[in-house]
Amino acid sequence: MPDAFNLLFLTDFQDPSYRAIPAISYLASQIETSLTILHVYRGADEREDAEGDVRSFFAEAEHYAGCRRIAIEAHGEDHAAALVEQYCKTARPDLIIAPGGDRLAPLRWLRSSFRGRLLERVDAPLWTFTARAGERVRFGSTRRIACYVDFESENINHLVAAVDLAAHLDATLQLLHVVPNVSEGTLGVGWHTDRPLHADVAERRLRHLLNPFHRRVEVAVGVGDEETALPELLEQCRSDLVFFGEGQAMSRSLFGRACLRPIVKRSPCPAICMDGAGAAAVRWDFGVPVAQQTRIQSPVLVDLSR
Repeated sequence: MPDAFNLLFLTDFQDPSYRAIPAISYLASQIETSLTILHVYRGADEREDAEGDVRSFFAEAEHYAGCRRIAIEAHGEDHAAALVEQYCKTARPDLIIAPGGDRLAPLRWLRSSFRGRLLERVDAPLWTFTARAGERVRFGSTRRIACYVDFESENINHLVAAVDLAAHLDATLQLLHVVPNVSEGTLGVGWHTDRPLHADVAERRLRHLLNPFHRRVEVAVGVGDEETALPELLEQCRSDLVFFGEGQAMSRSLFGRACLRPIVKRSPCPAICMDGAGAAAVRWDFGVPVAQQTRIQSPVLVDLSR
């Protein structure tokens, strides 16, 4: 039997952390899960309050096997990130839960650059969302799992993970792609990339990714600028979750710091990011579903490059 699915939940007790709880609860109802709730506080004068808050936060998690609660002191964002990195090297989480902060709130330690650093340095997938998703979505059951395929990288770990999770949850798998608007400026694009430049070609290539198909697969192609068209596509597909892979989730700020790309920050649903160090994450093994459902066979992946 595989070990329990190891979740690390980073919380700052702001509203996004509470919004994430239903999604975690649903995942724990479907997968044998161990959970660590970790809070980073600043200054010894905050210790008593922080320890009290971390004990009372997400009370129902006490029913999960192996629930642990940790409060640690850090001196600034870089120190907080270093402490989380150090913890992950020992605990080896299968998934890091790190919801983003409210756009109108003061800067919090779970901001984009902090999560970008986790992507860059920790070899575990990152589950996150930003204020846009928090405003529009009631998290809970995951019935539609999207995977963004851009045909740019040979690394398809995020597609493998999306396939496995959709099969385990008996969810609809959605394969998404965005093609650019055709103009004189795109005439030379085909010389530098393997990305399809026509929606019909993209749809055909997406449909050939899986053989045989998962029981329920949807294919959707958007047209236009990726940062605008992809969030719109996720809205239209009513996706509950989207997977991003290598080169899709992480970018660099003007100062060279790793941060989340706009397509992640603009996503209308939570995202699991497998970029940076997380792009090399090992394949998940969920074991037998908690509800003892009949195991669904995962589809077979075929060559992404053709």
